[in-house]
Amino acid sequence: SNGQRGLPDPRFFWNERPALALLPKSDGDAGPHALLLDHVIPVTSAFVGVRRDIPIPPTTATGATNSNLVASGKERYDQLLISRRSKYRTGTRFTRRGADDTGAVANYAETEQICFVIGDTSAGGDNGNNGNGNDEGGNGNKRRELLEVYSHTQTRGSIPLRWSSPAKVQEYRPRVYIGVDPVEQAYGLRNHLLGELSRCSSVDNLIGSDDKGRRKKSKHVQIGTKIAMVNLIDKHGDQGRLGNAFDSVLDAVMDVYNNGKKQTQMKEAALPILGPNSIEHIWFDFHAECKGGRYDRLAHLLDEVMPVLNEQGYFCAVPNMNDSNDEGGDVGWAIQRVQDGVVRTNCMDCLDRTNVVQSMFGRYMLHRQLHERPGLMRNGRKRTLPLEHVVGYKRQPLTLPWSSGESSHRHLWADNADAISRLYAGTPALKGDFTRTGTRTRRGALD
Repeated sequence: SNGQRGLPDPRFFWNERPALALLPKSDGDAGPHALLLDHVIPVTSAFVGVRRDIPIPPTTATGATNSNLVASGKERYDQLLISRRSKYRTGTRFTRRGADDTGAVANYAETEQICFVIGDTSAGGDNGNNGNGNDEGGNGNKRRELLEVYSHTQTRGSIPLRWSSPAKVQEYRPRVYIGVDPVEQAYGLRNHLLGELSRCSSVDNLIGSDDKGRRKKSKHVQIGTKIAMVNLIDKHGDQGRLGNAFDSVLDAVMDVYNNGKKQTQMKEAALPILGPNSIEHIWFDFHAECKGGRYDRLAHLLDEVMPVLNEQGYFCAVPNMNDSNDEGGDVGWAIQRVQDGVVRTNCMDCLDRTNVVQSMFGRYMLHRQLHERPGLMRNGRKRTLPLEHVVGYKRQPLTLPWSSGESSHRHLWADNADAISRLYAGTPALKGDFTRTGTRTRRGALD
């Protein structure tokens, strides 16, 4: 609103180094290079995909001021998927794995799924509907009105330990080498967890605040799971050794940083507190559970993670009509909900298995957002998906009940998988056929 740009997230600001001399030291402090700063365009490595005008299944609405718009099925949504890749610990598959001392991990990506709810309205009033499904105002008067914005964020990244698996020509499956220094392992994991907590969980839940919103020293410890670490690697062989090592180091870090001395030090430094239940490790052996093409068994993983997803919630914002400008200025926004925590998914490469599971979590959150529609509550409206869709999704949680939404969701996440895989491994995703079609094909298996 004040015309000043905020600083980009340094994790995804790939050209930060050449622009460093022009960047302010903090938000709102442009310094002597304010004019030049306007010409610094942040460059990032990312995937962006969008599917537009997906119909929302129509149903009746109670207490709605524009019930014709809701019940006639004129509400649609645009689904946007953005995956931002971190500039830290960059490299390719086999040459770059694990974490460093700062907690940065290989192939780290933050994926945000955004849903824009759109209403087709007419400038002539009464939504341009004469009761017969026709627009009296014609196509010239028809316009798209942004009604609500929903968002949910997930992350992926290599297992945050010191480990490697260099490729060798004589070995089909490279061996996994795990660092033996327990201090280095714990230090890197601790820094990674603190970084995730500081970015993905609300400040009030982390360190507390006073009545004016300022940080304060507090004995408040997080309630609930702020980071759910979904681990998809095998439970045997080298992957099993790596998973057991991660489990042991995580337990050690949580034990150390939950004793009185460390907690006091962290509160004094205004750092996020690693509460006893703030981190949850969920180990799901993807290959063993889904052996023989039994991808329906992924529903068991969704059931296990669903309480965490529900607890963390999602972002919701609606246009604030009280801040609207009659002269054509920007419309303000009212934030209804915020996401508090993140689900972090990994396999060995954080590509194929990870994308399949993340698309499943994204589907669940999209269904929940369109079913709950908290953005409507500001006008006393209540709108849910049709009962048959709600029941159908509970019976089949790996598929959206409306075909246009399911097709768009699958193609977006399949394109996302291919893009990230090409950047890290040089090839498309290996399980892209299942993500794109919902079934494992012979051609996909050969690929």
